[in-house]
Amino acid sequence: MLDRASRSTTHLGFTSAKALAAARLGPDNLAFRHSLKVAWAARKLAMELQKAGVEMCPDDVATQAVLHDIGRGDKHGDLHGWEGYQLLREMGYERQARACLTHWLKGHTLERALDESSREHRSTMERIYREFGPPEMDLADKVVALADSLVAHDTIVTIEERYREAKERYGNSKWLTTNEATTREYLNEIEGLLGASVYELFGIGEGSECE
Repeated sequence: MLDRASRSTTHLGFTSAKALAAARLGPDNLAFRHSLKVAWAARKLAMELQKAGVEMCPDDVATQAVLHDIGRGDKHGDLHGWEGYQLLREMGYERQARACLTHWLKGHTLERALDESSREHRSTMERIYREFGPPEMDLADKVVALADSLVAHDTIVTIEERYREAKERYGNSKWLTTNEATTREYLNEIEGLLGASVYELFGIGEGSECE
């Protein structure tokens, strides 16, 4: 099982993580620009939570966020979270690799993941869950996942806009529908801790959709 007290003790700070993501994805690649914006949004959320008295390390959250899509590439597929996790784990960065899995799986049970995955990926899903989890989503995971869902390409948007764009790009699916609902749960939880609207914090929409 993957937990935050990972077997790996290799340290990787935000500046090094950013350089690693740029080298892997390409500094002008949209996936890298997306990752930078997600890291910015995740750090902002973490800092606001910290101000509200929640124990949170904004730099650690931003580090995981900037790496969350490192498994993407010109031919990336539905398993980019797994591909990114394997890449970082092989480099000794298992703790920092956590967000690759958690932003992608969002706490899905194996049964749900199998039901919502394409047939060709089910054996891989079974392996992931057998060996690693799924990781239980802690608050830092939820911050990264929410930040990712507030960024379409490299622009801050509402959750509704983000998933509309994703469904137009990939087609509608159980996986996206469930992820959208789960992200709204994270939004509710984080707004409850902040005592404020996340949308107002980022200057988007007309306040929280979950009010």
